[in-house]
Amino acid sequence: MSVDKTEGELQFQFNNGQRKLKTYKWMPEVEVKALVFLCHGYGECLMPYYDEVAIKGAEQGILCFGHDHTGHGQSSGDRVQISHIDEYILPILEHCGKYKMEYPNLPLFILGHSMGGLLTIISAMEDDKKAVPLVKGIALVGPLVEVDPSVASPFLKFLARLLCRIFPNLSLSGINKRFITSDKDWMKIIESDSNRWSGGLKAQHSVVLLNRLEQLATEFSDIKIPMFILHGEEDKICTPGGSQRLHDQAFSQDKTIKMYKDGMHNLLLEKESVRTTVMEEIWDWVIQRT
Repeated sequence: MSVDKTEGELQFQFNNGQRKLKTYKWMPEVEVKALVFLCHGYGECLMPYYDEVAIKGAEQGILCFGHDHTGHGQSSGDRVQISHIDEYILPILEHCGKYKMEYPNLPLFILGHSMGGLLTIISAMEDDKKAVPLVKGIALVGPLVEVDPSVASPFLKFLARLLCRIFPNLSLSGINKRFITSDKDWMKIIESDSNRWSGGLKAQHSVVLLNRLEQLATEFSDIKIPMFILHGEEDKICTPGGSQRLHDQAFSQDKTIKMYKDGMHNLLLEKESVRTTVMEEIWDWVIQRT
C-alpha cells in the first residue's frame, strides 16, 4: 500500500525571532482513524528514522505528522541548543492544534522517543490543563525519564550547572552511538548522517533538561493520560528503571509498560524482528483507543 508523504515548514515565533521548522506528514490512502504526532529525540531528526513506523501507521489509517525540533535536522535555530524547554514544547502543541482543527473528530496521540519521550510527557501534561485537551494518549519508546550515569555522571551534571551561564555552548560529552541500536545497517546510516548532531551535550541544553527531569520526578502522580511505555532492557542511555517508576507512580488508569529483552535504546531502529514487533504493538495500542 502506498503512502502520500509530504514535506513542509512550520513558522514559529520565539522571543528571539522566527524560526522555520521542517515538517513531515504521512497521509493514509485509506480512511483516517487517528492522528499521531511523532516526537524525535536529542540530536536526531524525523527522516529517515521515523519513516518506517510512520508508513506502517499510515497503512492502518493513522495520519502521522511531526517536525524536526528547533536546532535539529533541517529546522533552523542554534544546533541542539535551547534556553527553555518551551522552545520544544510550544511548537509541538501548536502543530498538534493545527491538525486537530483540520480533523476535529479524530483522536490525537503523541509518540515520543528518548528526549522526545520527555517532551511528549510534558506536552501532554500542559495540554491536560486546557478545558478541552487535545491529546488522548501517549506512547513512549525508551523515554528520557532518568539518564544513565554513563551519559551524565554526578560530576558532569555539576560541571554543566557550573559552566552553563559562562560557556552555554561548551560540549561536555557525547552519547555513545554504539548504545543506540544493535542493527548494523542503521548504525551505518547514523554514523554517516550529517543531519544528526554528532557533537557533545551542550552545557546550557543539558541544564535545561536536567532541571526539568528533576521537576518531573515529583510530578509522576499528576500524569493521568493513557500511556504505553516500551523500553529496551539493554538501554544504556535512558534507564529502564526510570520508565518503571513513571509507570508505577503515574495516576493514569490506562497504562502499560513492556520491556524488550536485548533491546537497546532506540527500539524503532532495532533489528527487524524487534522493531517490527514494537511498531505493531504501538499501532495496535493506538487503534484500540480510536
